[in-house]
Amino acid sequence: MKKSNVCIIGGGASGMAAAIYIKEKMPDLNVLLLEKKDVLGKKLSVTGNGRCNISNVQCPTFGDTSRFFKSIGVEIKTDNEGRAYPVSERAKDVTETMENLLLSLGVDIKKNVTVNNISKINEKGCFIVSSDKESFEAEKVIIATGGKSAPQFGTTGDGYVLARNMGHTINKLAPALVALECSNSVLGINKGVRANAGVTLFRHSYFVEEEKGEVQFTEDGLSGICIFNLSNFVRLNENTGFSDYELALDLLPEYKPTEILYILSRKKNISGLKTIDLMKSIVKPELAQKLLKDISQRIPEAKDLSTEHLKDIILMFKNVRFTITGAKGWKQAQCTMGGVSWDDFNLHTMESTVVSGLYFTGEIIDYVGPCGGFNLENAWNTARKAGKAICTEYMR
Repeated sequence: MKKSNVCIIGGGASGMAAAIYIKEKMPDLNVLLLEKKDVLGKKLSVTGNGRCNISNVQCPTFGDTSRFFKSIGVEIKTDNEGRAYPVSERAKDVTETMENLLLSLGVDIKKNVTVNNISKINEKGCFIVSSDKESFEAEKVIIATGGKSAPQFGTTGDGYVLARNMGHTINKLAPALVALECSNSVLGINKGVRANAGVTLFRHSYFVEEEKGEVQFTEDGLSGICIFNLSNFVRLNENTGFSDYELALDLLPEYKPTEILYILSRKKNISGLKTIDLMKSIVKPELAQKLLKDISQRIPEAKDLSTEHLKDIILMFKNVRFTITGAKGWKQAQCTMGGVSWDDFNLHTMESTVVSGLYFTGEIIDYVGPCGGFNLENAWNTARKAGKAICTEYMR
């Protein structure tokens, strides 16, 4: 049976980062990295639409992450919203750099290994990590298997089973950062249209949260970063489904109603302008014509619109309502809501408080942040914590 000092289950972002940290600090430690797929970092290689949104300058630990990547040869740049990317904007560059470093450091990598059981031999911390084909003995174990989001990349929730079997509490799991399915007549015909908007989430007509950014209209609902972020506040009700929730879109977020009224009051007097074309150059034409269709049939000529008509039109564009009917599932989810309870591990070391010598990193813990690099930062940060704690143990 192969023996190691540290066995890391999962060759994704946090698993690779933890292995690098440990081997760089303590080269003599034997580190074994087990990955169920035939490649490392499969999910990492497609993050950020293939650009790899590594982190965000708003994260308290961004400086540590930035220094880590610079130290391994990955240069980082940030955009106006604080999102950090490799300068090449290629996620695969990050994955390949990390894998090459793992090999050069002497990390023992085994692919196509699906771990189905972890057992502790004795109280001193010796574990047996088992798959269908073989077993491994290790003094320390890190579970870095990821969550259940995007199972097509190998994250199928295996780690939750392993953790639960070892006595840990797994908080209720749900797809997080997902597109929302909605009902509204503006949908369908506008599939693929994108628009800058202010978006407000309501539950039983009460304010819940708001976001601002690009919204994409899909065949059955709404997508985009701001929709993903708001989806984390939507909960399925067993009796009413998602119908307790409603979204309100402001398609003119940069303008006050009085400013729009001034613009439209002047514009409506353009000779021959049709009501259906009143919002041309202000709102995407597909959306404008869909929303103006009814009023343009009643009042074809823009010059015939009264001030009250214009106010109604402004309200129409600044408060487009959508009833939420559903949320996309695991395959489309960017992250997992729920996971190993914070009561079951030390937040500073990531070591289990239930089983000594066992650590958790990345998406398996009950954490989900907004879009923009916060969730990958969780992977890097928890990997550093676990790696540092393990090295400290061996230095004693």
